[in-house]
Amino acid sequence: MTSRLHTLSPTDVHELSNENDETIELDELIYNDSEEELYIERRMSHGWRPKYLRRRVIIAFNIVFTILIVTLEVLNGISIREQGFVFAGVDVFNVCRMVIPAVLTLILTFWLRFEYQACRYLPWMVLACQSKRSKPLDIKRNDAVRTIALDYASMWTPNAIVVAAKNKHFLVLCALVTSMFLRIQIILSASLFYIHLVNNTQNVKVDLQDQFLDRVDVPFSPIMDSRPYRLESGNWTTQLEYPQYVAPGVALQHFDDKVLVEIENNTALTITVDGVTVSTSCETPPVSITSVENGTTNFTVSPRLHIPSRVFPFENMYPVQLLKDPYLLYYWEDTSYNNHSVDPFFMAMVISGRHNGSKVDFQTTALSCTLGVQVYPFEVIMENAKLSAVKQSEAEATRSIHGGLLDYMWRSYPNSIAIYPQDRWIGGGTCGGIVTGDIIDFNVDSFSGTDLIPFKVGGRLLKSGPLNGSEFANQSILEETMKLYHSVYGSLVANYDFRRPDKSSTNGTISRNLSRLGVQPYISQVMVGIFGLTMVLTLPLFWEVSPKDGFVPFEPHTLAGMAILLSRSHGLLRALSNCGHQPIKVLLEQVKGAYYTSLIHNSSTPLYPSFQLQRLKVGDQSRTEAPPTEPKKIDWYRPWTLHPASRIISLLSTIGFLATLVALMQRSLCLDGIGDALSGSSFHYLWTSLPSLFFISLSTYFGGCDFELRSLAPFVLLSSRPATYSEGLTLSFTDQSIARAFFRSLKRGHLVILFSTLIAFLSSLLSIFAANLFTVQVNNISKPISLQQVQWFTSMKFELQQSKLADLVLNANLSYPPWTFEDLVIPQYQLANPMTPNELQPDSIITGQLRAARANLDCDYSTSIGNVSIDIYGNKTTCKPSGLVVCPMDANEPFGLDPIQVRWLCDEKASIVEGWPALMYSWGKCQNDRQALWGNDSYATVMICNETFEEVEVQITLFGPNLEIRESHPPIPINSSRNPITLNFNESIFEPGVPGYDIPDPYNNLIGSQRQNSLFDTLTSSRYAIPDGWLGDTSRREDVIAAIKKLHGIVRAQMLRGSTGAWLYFNDTSANQSLLTRDKSPIPPVDGEMWQTVPRVVQNEAATYILVGFLAAIFILDVLLVWLSEVHGYRRAVPKPPGTIVAVASLFVNSTFLGHLPSNAQWTTHQKLEKHFEGKRFQMGWFSGDTDNEGSVFTIGVVNDT
Repeated sequence: MTSRLHTLSPTDVHELSNENDETIELDELIYNDSEEELYIERRMSHGWRPKYLRRRVIIAFNIVFTILIVTLEVLNGISIREQGFVFAGVDVFNVCRMVIPAVLTLILTFWLRFEYQACRYLPWMVLACQSKRSKPLDIKRNDAVRTIALDYASMWTPNAIVVAAKNKHFLVLCALVTSMFLRIQIILSASLFYIHLVNNTQNVKVDLQDQFLDRVDVPFSPIMDSRPYRLESGNWTTQLEYPQYVAPGVALQHFDDKVLVEIENNTALTITVDGVTVSTSCETPPVSITSVENGTTNFTVSPRLHIPSRVFPFENMYPVQLLKDPYLLYYWEDTSYNNHSVDPFFMAMVISGRHNGSKVDFQTTALSCTLGVQVYPFEVIMENAKLSAVKQSEAEATRSIHGGLLDYMWRSYPNSIAIYPQDRWIGGGTCGGIVTGDIIDFNVDSFSGTDLIPFKVGGRLLKSGPLNGSEFANQSILEETMKLYHSVYGSLVANYDFRRPDKSSTNGTISRNLSRLGVQPYISQVMVGIFGLTMVLTLPLFWEVSPKDGFVPFEPHTLAGMAILLSRSHGLLRALSNCGHQPIKVLLEQVKGAYYTSLIHNSSTPLYPSFQLQRLKVGDQSRTEAPPTEPKKIDWYRPWTLHPASRIISLLSTIGFLATLVALMQRSLCLDGIGDALSGSSFHYLWTSLPSLFFISLSTYFGGCDFELRSLAPFVLLSSRPATYSEGLTLSFTDQSIARAFFRSLKRGHLVILFSTLIAFLSSLLSIFAANLFTVQVNNISKPISLQQVQWFTSMKFELQQSKLADLVLNANLSYPPWTFEDLVIPQYQLANPMTPNELQPDSIITGQLRAARANLDCDYSTSIGNVSIDIYGNKTTCKPSGLVVCPMDANEPFGLDPIQVRWLCDEKASIVEGWPALMYSWGKCQNDRQALWGNDSYATVMICNETFEEVEVQITLFGPNLEIRESHPPIPINSSRNPITLNFNESIFEPGVPGYDIPDPYNNLIGSQRQNSLFDTLTSSRYAIPDGWLGDTSRREDVIAAIKKLHGIVRAQMLRGSTGAWLYFNDTSANQSLLTRDKSPIPPVDGEMWQTVPRVVQNEAATYILVGFLAAIFILDVLLVWLSEVHGYRRAVPKPPGTIVAVASLFVNSTFLGHLPSNAQWTTHQKLEKHFEGKRFQMGWFSGDTDNEGSVFTIGVVNDT
């Protein structure tokens, strides 16, 4: 420890003396001849230092910063790699968004204590570090402006940063910048976390419902299964979806997809199942043409593969016609059902010719292929209860199915040449014919021996438009056509006929859209960078914090502590005499120069060295005389935070934020959000960090206001009334935590500090809950739209066309064609105002009330166990069910007869005048007696119906840009809106000119397989099937009638939709002119609503209510605080900023308080001093001077000093 030896002159002894009577005067101790006393000047050792300005605090903060950096980097890395770091719901997301701001707010709270102590005690630290007094840099550093007249704590933060940088006070600069960085981090942390939907997979068990056959047996029933052909041919007029477990070219195992319903938030089910595919291995075989007797020409196809040659003889080839049109031939053969070494095969050939004199030169294109039916594992993805992807596994085929496919394909033809023998294989077949006019007719199903179905089906799969027969002469087209026919059409056959029930299970995975929590990469990296920069700033503070030995002997955070430290600094006090009421500018003029602190060890008081603040004796030592000031006229210190304008702005801001939150909450509740969440990361910050920025600014102001009120509290108390030593001089709220300041102010009854502390505390919480104020939710948002009807029924007569679609919908379980559902046929609508793709999203839903039409049956029926009497066109007619064999093979079974058949049960005389009704039905039950199938146990119902049509409004839901109707959201008729309409149409007769068959048959295209008619077979086996037993149960008669009416309505709806002549179009210039309306004005648009799943910025109700409560409490407390602080005179408390050394010295320089201090005051405790001053009262104000010349002085003096 360095020390200096000085000699005091008699004039200097007085400066070192104490005026206390108990203190021995120094001149009494001088014994040397020169009358000079020796003294030693030392630096501070074993002194006081603040708790936060220590190295361990810096280490603790940097450890916390390091933990936060590591945490952010880990979370960021996981989020980038795995699209988030944890699966969590909105509640966890909201909690996480609050945790980081809460942690940072807590860190900021502790750091503010460090910042305050750095700002408050730095001047003392600078004064204690003076060791070389002669250097200009040291003189500049210790100048009064930079030490005893410096108060960083009362400065506005930006100004304090600038001053600290100019003064090179690195400790204060780093503390202030770090506080600013932490506030920025709180703002950024509101945008740190995000939540989004991530597709996650979960293992599930899936039940399999069947498996494919290993071997195909002889068909149980020789009746054809025409569903494959009906499906394909139906696609030629209206695009239909394949059955659920069929993809083009593959038939899949049936499985139970109930897990899609059982597990929430699912998007897709992925499962590996068996799939049947049909492969072909083809070659171009040579064809030899040989003419034989009787005009026969043999075409011999000789394949090179393991396929036998086959000869196709043609008699009377009609050369003239053949020269115009090609002849298409298809032959198949399959004996593999009893010989697995032989592969099924087929041949296709195109024959054309031209005259060469008296001969005809034939040209042929031939194809021969072997057929393989393999079972492969397929990975299937099902979404929205539909197959979305089918991918064949790379594994080899698990097995093959031998035989049967070509046989079943052949049986599916509606063709008279396909003979179906009972209990045996067909083995082979040939079909073909001349393509008349070179154009294949896709509207004809039966060709009476010249069947082109393989070419029609394959050609339509290859090309959607018209196809010429001569195009098949192209080898590649022929081969591609045959491959498509056998693979696609063959997979349909396998789907319907190559299965057997089997219960098993397999493992699958279900994809779920789960909320995953992640961190924003850019925000995370910015925060890491700021934390890193903070560490760079704070680590050097190891050498800037308080010295280990301290820098003052007594804690200076109270008025008494400051006065005690300055009590021996007689030179400074003498310079400030009579300046207690002067502003800080005047004080600076009085104390110009550089200063330092030291301990003076006097020989007279060796145990209690004097802590003194001394002026460096360099340059001009003159001081400016204090200007005269009018007594009791003081320019009071008024910080900007307590200025009326600032307080009004804070009140308006508080109530403005509160009103804004309430208004936004109302908007969010009414509109399902305050606005759309715009794409782009920059918009993300508007609703995350911007509220935090507002509340951080408000919190910073209230924190500054709270600090000023705390620092002024002792002066307000001393200026208002006399106070004891502990009440006034040791009162301090500044260097205290919020909790301690709250309880101390509550205990002492300081309402201003109590309210101010509460406001600061509540405002610090605002940014925590503001981080959770807004979030993005995908909501269904509606907006009004208009739908324009662009199609309606014509008032003229039109041809009602037969349709296969009703059969496919009912019996093949396919989806309804557009603008139809069950018995409803809906005119086509479109959006009245076109929308862009961004406006009309793929998942858009439109709801509204549209017009629809449907057929109604008004029926009359009669039931009897014998003959049935019924009224037909006013004529009583008797129907005799017992007169015909209507019963099935097994007795006691129900029966049903469609309109074509039921006529033969009734008296023929009824048809003489007006003909038989077209809609006549009969059903019942036969007797359980093979000897007498009709008797007392039998009964029959005969029903005659009259058909009408009505228009009805339906509540409808349309999906997507194409305005699709989905079965999950069926149209709901509004029965109160029914209005009868008239449709004038001609319907084709079943068999014109044939008595009994000269009636329309709307059910002609319903293909039955179990009965001799199609209506009741469909009624008991379709998607809306009723049990067979209901036909034979009289108690279920009304249910049967309702089922017949529903089935008829479905059939009629498809017929109307498919009849082009039934419709008129509006503003469709591309339509046939005969269909354009001439006598109708446009129908007004229909109002509707469009619902879209739109990401919306939604205001959190809980966070809003908490913030509104806090803001309301802050507003009320602030109003009370403004009133109380004005009443108690906080803006008239002290003439200058109270945080500077020189300001406190000026308030005590003329005080008798210094004279009452004991000699060891700088080395004792407040407890002992409080006992020393027991009974004394202190007050701040104007006191009489010691002499008449001094007059009144403004000081903190002893009131009852005697």
